[in-house]
Amino acid sequence: DEVEAEVIDETPEPMHDMNVSYKKISLSSSGITAYKNAIENQESTEVPTGAEILACVRKNMGVPYNWVLFQPSQTELIVENAGSGGVDELTRVLQSEYNDQILFGLARVSFIGKTFGSRQIWWALEWTGEHCTSVKMFGQLRDCGNAMHEMIG
Repeated sequence: DEVEAEVIDETPEPMHDMNVSYKKISLSSSGITAYKNAIENQESTEVPTGAEILACVRKNMGVPYNWVLFQPSQTELIVENAGSGGVDELTRVLQSEYNDQILFGLARVSFIGKTFGSRQIWWALEWTGEHCTSVKMFGQLRDCGNAMHEMIG
């Protein structure tokens, strides 16, 4: 059976628990992700934490974020970047900015189809950039891998 699916617009649930105004910003239209925009345009006390962004990505239709990347850490979620442009934006960001790093993250993709209705799929990622050295990679994965998987969920 052939299944038709299309990505649906993720705009319904803004983050109400913060006094920050957001709009959906896509890397393709402005060259900057939603998180980088928040850093540039908000007071430092208004920039969302790693836990807040992760909670947004975990929501079925959380806005403004549908993916998040974290730096390796044994104790906390340190946001490296986050966005609202889906897998396309995430792929461009990883390939253009993080080719020499190890990052951990979570992404949400939403689909709608005739056969299966509306569905959200979450996937965790462990990114090892093409130019990341073996010593750096093995050290960070050994030191932080389990802790990051546990914190992200």
